[in-house]
Amino acid sequence: FRKIGNFSENFNCVFVNNATIDVQAGTLIFSGNKEFNGGTYNVASGARLETTNSLGVLSGTLSGNIQGTFLLNGTNSVAASTTATNALAGTGILMESGTIQGGGKFINETIFTINTNAAKYFTIGLFQNKGTFNLGMGTNINNVVYLSNSTIFENSTQGVVNAQGITFYNNG
Repeated sequence: FRKIGNFSENFNCVFVNNATIDVQAGTLIFSGNKEFNGGTYNVASGARLETTNSLGVLSGTLSGNIQGTFLLNGTNSVAASTTATNALAGTGILMESGTIQGGGKFINETIFTINTNAAKYFTIGLFQNKGTFNLGMGTNINNVVYLSNSTIFENSTQGVVNAQGITFYNNG
């Protein structure tokens, strides 16, 4: 799937990706239900790939090169006995609002950044950080990421957590 042209495209439908999404210019928005079953994601500098609104299902290894923005918003789920891995090079994943949920495991191997003052929730079995996890981008916005439903956040030996204006809050 290749997005070209310096304008926005919004796919408000069920979209299942098992291959490559290449955003060369503009903004590509998935606002309907979506499944990212591994795959390769490339976003050029100045371009955006966004997930919003409806349910997203994550599994497998998300790889590729993000030079622009990969915005993972909305409600995204990792099913029990399933692992989703962020192995995106470049700027990695940015989350500004929404939820990562489910009984599975989300592994961050590269960069995962949380920002803005909108509500963010982790209600997932395990979020394992093996890369860089940024809580904020250097501006104290006095906001939190809620860890709910016994979510475990594990920072492994090679993981780095940068607290830069957002904190964790255990919400049960």
